[in-house]
Amino acid sequence: MVLNCLHLVKRFGSVTALGDVSLEVREGSFVCILGPSGCGKSTLLRVIAGLETPDEGRVYLEGQDITRWIPAQRGFGIVFQSYALFPNLTVLENVMFGIRGLRREARRHRAMEMLELVRLSDEIRRYPSQLSGGQQQRVALARALAIHPRLLLLDEPLSALDARVRSDLREELRRLHRALGVTTVMVTHDQEEALSLADEIVVMKDGRIHQSDRPHRVYRKPGDLFVADFVGAMNVLRGWRADGEGVVRGGMRLRLRNGHLDPGETVIVGIRPEEVGLALGDEGENEHSTEVISLEFRGPFYRVRCRFLEGELPSSLTVTAHWPASVVESQQIREGMRVRVRLPPDALLVYAAGEVAEATVPAAVAG
Repeated sequence: MVLNCLHLVKRFGSVTALGDVSLEVREGSFVCILGPSGCGKSTLLRVIAGLETPDEGRVYLEGQDITRWIPAQRGFGIVFQSYALFPNLTVLENVMFGIRGLRREARRHRAMEMLELVRLSDEIRRYPSQLSGGQQQRVALARALAIHPRLLLLDEPLSALDARVRSDLREELRRLHRALGVTTVMVTHDQEEALSLADEIVVMKDGRIHQSDRPHRVYRKPGDLFVADFVGAMNVLRGWRADGEGVVRGGMRLRLRNGHLDPGETVIVGIRPEEVGLALGDEGENEHSTEVISLEFRGPFYRVRCRFLEGELPSSLTVTAHWPASVVESQQIREGMRVRVRLPPDALLVYAAGEVAEATVPAAVAG
């Protein structure tokens, strides 16, 4: 274990930014701290970096208590959203700046190694103002890596860039991490960024960690309704009652294969839009009649919103599906058409009804 944070508490006046947060970071891993604005993720990173001192709790680096160490003692590389490059220094001089304890030629050699790694070795004489945003962020990465950091800390490093540049730099970060193996902790509010980069995702809300797990587990098996809603699109279907091996709502019934429910318990059912199937053959398990109320073309797929039918009458329950464009077009699916949808038992997630007060559910997806 490289880094171990134990029971961190940080307050700013009457606001508790971190409330009893514990986090372990394994050597060589890429950890993404994910959450909405104001959840405490940047405060956690600043405590790790030594830029903030916790009111309670300890930070350990390879078993050594570093809670009171200043940032310079920790030997961490830090990259901020704002790049923080020196405008009066060239690209090469910016990267050389943080390297200490070496002769100038050795510092220059190390800086050139890092600039070659981030593919900027042809830009060494240019100044930050002559670079694009993506190039400036690569310079900031090269500078952070040039000091052989014990830990690389990234505070929303891609959020100021446009979508295409962000995508390119995500690939760059993956490549650099594989090449160097440096332990990395990155703060982001972008779920796609976290899912594509991380070995482990730490989901935060209101100064607390709600779930810490591998990306596919966070996405497929979210620990609570907040995580389910925040990480990816989720259909949130309310008003179900547990009944044996499934749940019922009016005349509708869904069979489940995950978890135990107390009979009569009121629950919320969740399912990802891409898990909602289009039933074309004989009627099967968890299939229900619906009416298509909207179609939205998204390129490779259509976002299709359907309203469940109770007999011949529309209900208040809706579900959103992501169906391949080829299927929607070959079946000539259109608004007002009646189709059967399939909700696979293995894809259904169930949460206590009381959790809804703790989650923010997008109206466009909620049922």
